[in-house]
Amino acid sequence: GAAAAYLDAQPEVAAVEALDDGRLELALAGDEDASSALLFRTMSAGHRVSAFVPVASDLEELFLQITGNAEPMA
Repeated sequence: GAAAAYLDAQPEVAAVEALDDGRLELALAGDEDASSALLFRTMSAGHRVSAFVPVASDLEELFLQITGNAEPMA
């Protein structure tokens, strides 16, 4: 979807995987500041983010899940 395409184009995002339940799982390159900046830009671009949480604690590569939809929920 639009959120996956947007995130895939961001420099901090190494990979995007769309999960069956509509969530996106990201492999990120960068530190916590880079992750925060990515979250801010994603929301500023109009993508609805309902969760942004680490699913692994590897410091070299942080995996995050984002549930997003460019369209507002009814």
